[in-house]
Amino acid sequence: MEPIYDFVSARTQPKHTLGVTLFTGSCCGLLCTLAAILAAVIDRRSDVQKRIDHPPVAKDDSKKEESKFIRISDVRRFPFTFWLTAISSALFYLQLFPFVTQGELFFATKYSRSPKEANTINSMVYMVGAVSMPLFGVAIDRVGRNLYFLMTGLVLGLTSHIMMTFTFVEPYVCTVILGLGYSLVTTTCWPLVSYAVPLRYLGTAFGIMGTIISVGQDIDTYFVGFIVDTAGYLVLEVFFTMCVICSMIAAALLYLWDASTGGLLNLSTKQRAVFLKQHV
Repeated sequence: MEPIYDFVSARTQPKHTLGVTLFTGSCCGLLCTLAAILAAVIDRRSDVQKRIDHPPVAKDDSKKEESKFIRISDVRRFPFTFWLTAISSALFYLQLFPFVTQGELFFATKYSRSPKEANTINSMVYMVGAVSMPLFGVAIDRVGRNLYFLMTGLVLGLTSHIMMTFTFVEPYVCTVILGLGYSLVTTTCWPLVSYAVPLRYLGTAFGIMGTIISVGQDIDTYFVGFIVDTAGYLVLEVFFTMCVICSMIAAALLYLWDASTGGLLNLSTKQRAVFLKQHV
C-alpha cells in the first residue's frame, strides 16, 4: 500500500490521503470477492453441464450416503505425505513473509540503500513471483516430478538467505533468487495436496494446511520481532536460513516416504496418468 499512499499524497490534500488509499485497498478486496463469486458460478455451471452430458451411473445408496458426510475424525486417516507437505510449506513460509515485512529496513541498514530503493529491492520477491508462477505452473503440469521442483525452490531460498547473511552480493540478485524459490515452492506444495488426499477431503486438507501455516505465522511474528529487537538482523537471517533447512529436511523425508510407498507425488506426468488410470 505504500506506493499507492505516496502516489495519492502527491495528488490530494493530506486530510484525504489515508482515506483514498484505504478506499483503493477496499476496491481491490471487492474485486477479489467478485472474482471468487464469478469463479464459483462458472464452476457450478460446469458441474451442471457435466451431469447433463454424462449422467451418473447408479451406485449403491449406502455408499452414496456415506460419502456425503465427512467427520473430523477422518483427519487422522490423512496420509503421512500430506502432513509432511504441510510442514515443509509452513516452515518455508516462516522465513518468507517475515523477511518481506522486515526487508526494507534490513536492506537500508546492511546495504546502505535509500528507503525508496530498499523498498524496491524488497518488492522484487513478489514481483518475480507474480511473473514466474504461471510459467513454473505450466512447466510442472507438463513435466511432473513435483518433488524435484520443490527441492529446487528450497535450494534457491536457502542460497538467497546464505548470500544475504554472509556476503554483500547485490541485494537485487538475492531477492530475485528468493522470488524464484518462492514461486517454485508455492506452485508445487499446494497441488501436492490433491495427490496426497482423496478428492472428497480436499477442502478439509487445504483448510488444515492453511491453518498450520497461519498458526506458524502467528507465532513467528512475535519471535522475529524479538530477534530483531534483541539480536539484530544477522541472527534473524541465520534463523531464516535454519527455517529453510528444516523445510528441506521435511521435503527430503517426503521424497523418501513417497518413494518407499510407491506414491505418485514425484512421478512424471505420463507416469502419473497411467497410475491414476490403474488405481481410480
